[in-house]
Amino acid sequence: MTTMTTDLARSLVRTYTPIVIGFGVSLLAHLGIKNPAAVSAIGALAAAAYFTGVRLLEAKFPKAGKLLGAVGAPTYPPKPARLLIPTVKP
Repeated sequence: MTTMTTDLARSLVRTYTPIVIGFGVSLLAHLGIKNPAAVSAIGALAAAAYFTGVRLLEAKFPKAGKLLGAVGAPTYPPKPARLLIPTVKP
């Protein structure tokens, strides 16, 4: 597998894991809350809080990345420098 494929897979797993966690929390919230908007908001906030919490934890303890499904953030190649060509007015 190439690095790009590995990084793509890692980024997808690390993105979708908090979404699945938030969905699970919203299912649990639905057991006690009948307002669909509130349940959706709880799920979205849970996903955001989970991702943020794990990323902060990962900064201090790199192995905590397992809680996002993959250890280590993906790496991306540097973008090529943009060539700036000055415009000349006639």
